[in-house]
Amino acid sequence: MKFLSYLALLCAGSLAQSSSQGSSSGSGSRSSTPSASPSSSSSSVSAANVDSFMTLTMSKSEDSIVWHIQAEVGEQLQSLRVDIAQPNLWVLDSDSFPSCSDEPELTSTTFIESSSATTLTYTVTCQDSGAYDPSLSNRSTDLGLYYNPVLIDYVSFNGTLFSDYVDILDISGEDNEYLNDGTLSLSEMEFFSVNNSNVVVGAFGLGGVGDSNYKPSILSTLKDLGLIESLSYSMATVTNTTGHIVFGAVDQSLYTGVLVQYDNLPYAYTGAEVAYQYPIVPLSQVSVSNDKGSSVIVSNGTVLPVLLDSRTPFLVLPYSYVVALSVQLNAFYSESSESWFVRCAVGSVNAAVSFEFGNLTIDVSVDQLIKPLYDSNGTSVKFEDGSDACVLRVFPDDSYGYSVLGTPVLNSMFIAVDNEGNKIAMAQAYNEEYQQRNARLLSSILGETVSSQSVDSTYTLDANASVIRSGYIPFAVTNNITDTDLTLSYNTIITESVFEQTAVYTSGLIYTGRQLNSTTEDVPTSTDAESSSVAGALGNHDLQNRGVILGMIGTTFVLVLGAFI
Repeated sequence: MKFLSYLALLCAGSLAQSSSQGSSSGSGSRSSTPSASPSSSSSSVSAANVDSFMTLTMSKSEDSIVWHIQAEVGEQLQSLRVDIAQPNLWVLDSDSFPSCSDEPELTSTTFIESSSATTLTYTVTCQDSGAYDPSLSNRSTDLGLYYNPVLIDYVSFNGTLFSDYVDILDISGEDNEYLNDGTLSLSEMEFFSVNNSNVVVGAFGLGGVGDSNYKPSILSTLKDLGLIESLSYSMATVTNTTGHIVFGAVDQSLYTGVLVQYDNLPYAYTGAEVAYQYPIVPLSQVSVSNDKGSSVIVSNGTVLPVLLDSRTPFLVLPYSYVVALSVQLNAFYSESSESWFVRCAVGSVNAAVSFEFGNLTIDVSVDQLIKPLYDSNGTSVKFEDGSDACVLRVFPDDSYGYSVLGTPVLNSMFIAVDNEGNKIAMAQAYNEEYQQRNARLLSSILGETVSSQSVDSTYTLDANASVIRSGYIPFAVTNNITDTDLTLSYNTIITESVFEQTAVYTSGLIYTGRQLNSTTEDVPTSTDAESSSVAGALGNHDLQNRGVILGMIGTTFVLVLGAFI
């Protein structure tokens, strides 16, 4: 299926296969620390005390869009991807996943193969995120349980259950018998050592525990130790490279506006079986807006169940949403790669895509929804006019099966999760991206440059932070969604369509078949824009004399977001 190809274009760390399993013997030394096993639970830390709330720092590189935490498993450093859709901790087995630095002839690079027109190729046979060798730890124990799930986001792995020392790094909070100087030390922590997977980054799971999931989870371990009151956390990004997970509490300083609560929508996965532990929420509308206050709705008016997934670096939406959005961004569809190409300049426009969940709106800058394209030599892919090409991080759900909001939206969102009550609350994250977008908007209104307020990556928990309890998320208000019959389920309908605005990629260039005109452009009047069925309502947007751009689909003119053709 070609869909797997364009998933590979965006997913760093995919498609690895290995065959061997790790052993449970080992050597080495480690001083004794309190056990993380449920049988030795402790209540020495009061979760109602704000000073006891632990905050874990997430990190990512400037050019990445997914988040990781740092941990040592058996004293071996791991970079683990934050995963809000499943509950378990799992790491890569070192025998099955060698380090890329140790195997220089192997590769883990995403690229478009320039020798074949629009063929998206992903090759990976090693890892650069860390792996686990049980022989290096004298506390490693093979617990004899084998697990081979296929998770809701199509991540699959084969793994063996181990227990060992696990140190979670970069945690702030009041020191206690488990937390000391920024490190949370857990002995006899259980996790899966994976010898075969279709991804090459392990997971730090924060999701709810269903009947089919192995217990305990990370959060249940923290609860058993008395470190949190319920299976809960809140999470938000702060800067472009840092974010925070607050275990068991809500910190109001991490969001702006109203915090709105939702019950997890059910997921129908096999026949009559339904699960409620996934972060599935009701999406009521999607629109595109500019700094002039104009907007265009790209959704169809129905309330849509969507999965929130922090492992997924793209969005999956209904086919009609994607087409309407691509029109507004002047994106060109490539049939051979089943993806949309767009000029990267669209990301510099002060425009946003708004995602509405009843009485909550999350605004996402357009630049969060596109990714630069490079060929196998690391050279930027160009349009025929020489402008840099990006790929749209949005794909139709007819191939995926259901709708997903991945990190392009989550990076603009604050979430507070009550896994025991199957509830989630959401708000606009008060972070660097939000402040920069507001500064650009104010600059446009005033006609002068306005600097954004600097964001301090140093974090101090707000004194008014409050504990999340089973069935209760503090500060949250009720949503106004009235459709109570929503269920997320697989969609098997494949939509066929003919795209009039298409592109062909070959020899490092994207050919659109559009005639370039660098001197004159026709701009519709306000009457023309208002009469358009697509609204054309993004306003007359001038990008520093680069002009207002028109895209044409059939006979309908659409004013798009400053991408020039």
